[in-house]
Amino acid sequence: MPDIYQIPTELWHSILVQACTDGGYTGRSLALASRFFHGQSHRLRFYTLAITSLQRLEALNTFLLSQPVDFQPKIVHVYLSFTDEPYFNLFTATKSLLEDGSSAFIKLLVEGKTERTRWDERLFAASAGLLTRAASTLRTLCIAGAGPWPYDLGLPREFPKLEELSWAGYIPAIAPEGTTESPISLPRLRRLHFVLPYAGTHRTQPLSHVTTITSGTLTHLRISDVSYQDLGTPFTLGMLMRARCGWDPPSIASSAENDPLAPTPGVSSVAALPHLQHVIVHGVRPVFGRIDETSEWDEVSADLEMLGRECRKSCPDLLYVFVTREWGAKARWVDRLLDDWAARISGGSGCWVKSDAEEDALERV
Repeated sequence: MPDIYQIPTELWHSILVQACTDGGYTGRSLALASRFFHGQSHRLRFYTLAITSLQRLEALNTFLLSQPVDFQPKIVHVYLSFTDEPYFNLFTATKSLLEDGSSAFIKLLVEGKTERTRWDERLFAASAGLLTRAASTLRTLCIAGAGPWPYDLGLPREFPKLEELSWAGYIPAIAPEGTTESPISLPRLRRLHFVLPYAGTHRTQPLSHVTTITSGTLTHLRISDVSYQDLGTPFTLGMLMRARCGWDPPSIASSAENDPLAPTPGVSSVAALPHLQHVIVHGVRPVFGRIDETSEWDEVSADLEMLGRECRKSCPDLLYVFVTREWGAKARWVDRLLDDWAARISGGSGCWVKSDAEEDALERV
């Protein structure tokens, strides 16, 4: 009976590639199992990385820099989240304002801003160190930011093999404010999912950058956490779908005038995604909101539903899914993005649901 040493190295490589899709746990376990598996898994040691804090990202970079010059790990899948990021604690600040006056509040505010600035500098350097090293081989990238502030990541100019990108929060390195030109190029990107940030004008940025990021290769597009703030989203999405559906954007209530980027060449003239197969819009309904919030949401949701009806008539082979949830039931995006990313690299569907029922099942996991 043949033993493990008689199986060709190339076959072991294929087996281990299929096994090492869980963020690195299986790869580390195999490396510790025996000398044989340590050797076989060495080339795949960093094939899949799930990094959940800046401290761990910095530790990984330190390790990689300590390796011999000819050590070139093949990094294919990366998930980044930042559970150690500093937060300005509003409760503590308010308590200090009530008890000790404005001087204590200002001191906390200055200290919090200083801490965040230092953290941002570390984040830029650490992310640039890893992603520059991984850029030539990376196929999936997921970045889960949880706060309302910008995440200043050091991204290289191009990811030539990246096929799937997902992120939550505001990441200027992908979709900078004030322009429709993205500083990064993803010539092979096929699946794109972004969760809109909490508030501000930069909510409109990701959608306006889609075509400059992808060069028309995109087949799957998902936008999550669309709200009453996003009156221009239906028009912009209609513009992005027009090459695939063969339409001028249908007449919609919110219209182009509500999207400050719609009249620019980045959206109105160039925007075209001719290979789209699957579009998902995930909306959040206001709960106990002001009357104007409710009416604006009704307008946005009506336009998005109308896009779905027009899509089914003009291009029935393009799957358009519109799901809504109450604001208080917003998905746990940091964990959810990790689950969806892990499912995709293991061959599953991830966030690419085909119905409201499938979305509900994912949110309840």
